Amino acid sequence: QRVLDLGCGTGRALPALRAEVGAGGVVAGVDLTPAMLTAAVREGRDRDGGLLAADACRLPLPSGAVHGVFSAGLLDHVPDPAAALREWARVTAPGGVLLLFHPSGRAERAARHGRPL
Repeated sequence: QRVLDLGCGTGRALPALRAEVGAGGVVAGVDLTPAMLTAAVREGRDRDGGLLAADACRLPLPSGAVHGVFSAGLLDHVPDPAAALREWARVTAPGGVLLLFHPSGRAERAARHGRPL
């Protein structure tokens, strides 16, 4: 199994992804900001996966290269979310998984319940 953590930041999800794919799997964290990847190395999270400085909207990977894509909160930070999702689907093999965590903020939750914040 090959999985990507897009917008990995300091690599907090890499240990859990490593546990999921096991020793024989490949885990890679991708982030646009080199300082975040440096922090991931400082935290020792590079032991759980490779780290790649790249734009998650233009991944330097062939189509179908991975079995899974994980992303936590990145969609809020890309200029064109629909294009980003197409790119993430492109690098995911047929039958693969896109696992997106999109947290809603306090203001959004309050507005849904009719309370201004």
